[in-house]
Amino acid sequence: MNETAPPDDIFDIYEPAILPSFWPLVLAVVAAVVFLGIIVFCLVYFLRKDSQHAKALIDPRRNAQAQLDAAAAESGRLAPNEFGLRISNTLKDYLLKRYDDPLRFETTQEFFNRLSREESSHLPMAKRRELVAFLQLCDELKYAGLREAENRKQELIQHARTIIREKPPTHHAPLG
Repeated sequence: MNETAPPDDIFDIYEPAILPSFWPLVLAVVAAVVFLGIIVFCLVYFLRKDSQHAKALIDPRRNAQAQLDAAAAESGRLAPNEFGLRISNTLKDYLLKRYDDPLRFETTQEFFNRLSREESSHLPMAKRRELVAFLQLCDELKYAGLREAENRKQELIQHARTIIREKPPTHHAPLG
């Protein structure tokens, strides 16, 4: 009888291995979800912030009112000429955006000269009259060094708010 014994040199090719834990995978997935959540939150936050800023830029009246409110809140710490310049620039920016009037790039005297020559202006007559009074008061506050400048600051703010608040008329009349 010829029985052969099995060969002793046959071995498993792979040794039994310990399977990796699934917890690192769970941790990686949770970290990725949290990271994506933070990115989405930041995008939504900044897009919403930009859209609110864009709305303020689109609506010159709201933008000017916000700037006037900020200037009024800081009026106590601003020097009269700095305060007058800030209010004046706010109103000039409003008129440029709202009526496409180049007042932003003119001195008060240039503006008065342009109105006296009755050059075309997109500003309604009521706005022109209010603006003349506003600019005179603003120049007094900026350059005259008035002793009652603190009281005049509130008057200047009220003039600016009146000009911004006013509803424009349907027709434009020449100054005269």
